[in-house]
Amino acid sequence: MKVVKVANPELESLYLKFPLQYIYKNNKYYRHTLNPITVEFLKNKGPYFEHAQSKAYIVFNGSKPMLRASLIIDDKNPDIMMVGFFEAVDNKTAVSTFFDFAKSECRRYGKKKLVIRMEGHLNNSLGFLVWPHNEAPPLGLPYTPEYYLNFFDDSYEKITSHSYLVNIKSRTQFSDDRIVKRISRQGFYIRPGNFDNLEKTIQMYTKMNNISFSNHRYWAPRNEEEDYSQFEDFSLFLKSENLLICYNSDKEPVGFLLWYDDLNTLVNSRQELSLLQLIKYKLKRIRHAKLAEIAVIPEYQKKGIPYFLLSTLFNYLYSKNYLTCENGWIMDENRLSKLLLKQFISRGIKTYRKFVAYEWKCD
Repeated sequence: MKVVKVANPELESLYLKFPLQYIYKNNKYYRHTLNPITVEFLKNKGPYFEHAQSKAYIVFNGSKPMLRASLIIDDKNPDIMMVGFFEAVDNKTAVSTFFDFAKSECRRYGKKKLVIRMEGHLNNSLGFLVWPHNEAPPLGLPYTPEYYLNFFDDSYEKITSHSYLVNIKSRTQFSDDRIVKRISRQGFYIRPGNFDNLEKTIQMYTKMNNISFSNHRYWAPRNEEEDYSQFEDFSLFLKSENLLICYNSDKEPVGFLLWYDDLNTLVNSRQELSLLQLIKYKLKRIRHAKLAEIAVIPEYQKKGIPYFLLSTLFNYLYSKNYLTCENGWIMDENRLSKLLLKQFISRGIKTYRKFVAYEWKCD
């Protein structure tokens, strides 16, 4: 077994083809819609790489590729080295060969720990799927084989998270009117975002994310150029109602909620989002929603604003005849978010998917 750095077009092509050719070839549940992010990191292309770098590797057994992954470091997240885009055949020797190399690189760069699997920004997914494996994930959540979990022993710390599914048609009302009225009487109100003026919207989005998530385990400060590059192409699939912004009585934004239709329902296991899917999106009614994120600045997090945003979304989806809404992963250590969701458990929310990321502390 040998670890080879991806340093020419032939290896780049193999790196990109590896998942479909060797791991998910006959898997109808896998979705390839996150591949553009893989290309971006393979090329080190975009504003993120003004302060970060990604190096791609393939493990070979003779001439046969066994594993592909990237090692990512970010000056704004100086304590960690990320292992991203990890895919491997079921061969522990190949995996051990790679992680022996990754651990040596972690020490060489003076990092405190490896984080597996993480691809730069948290919006790019985190960890491996634990369950379920018999259905396709919504856009933005990972799908990985069950045997990946056997690669990591007790020397790795497990960081678990879950997604939650809302059965939209199970209730005609998702919120307690008394709570909503109390929040409204205090001068808070919600308005849709404005993707026609994307630059101004991104200013708010970036600022509020950096304030809201500063204490998150893996958060690194973002800048507007990074967020703009993430939104620029995807904005073709967004409408103003996909961004709900909460304002206080002084008309200052204090929180937002971002959601979108589950665009993975438009593709099969080998397709990416493209102009064809955009045309299909304009013609096809999607009835499954994905809740991407909620951000509320700290001083308002215990004033009911997250509840206000969630109830507004769920009631809107009900009015538009959606069937389900699944949120992105929430770390099990995130006590406030879990307490928020518990307020809706009796109104049709259930735990749905489980994920696990791994940390290895450098000696």
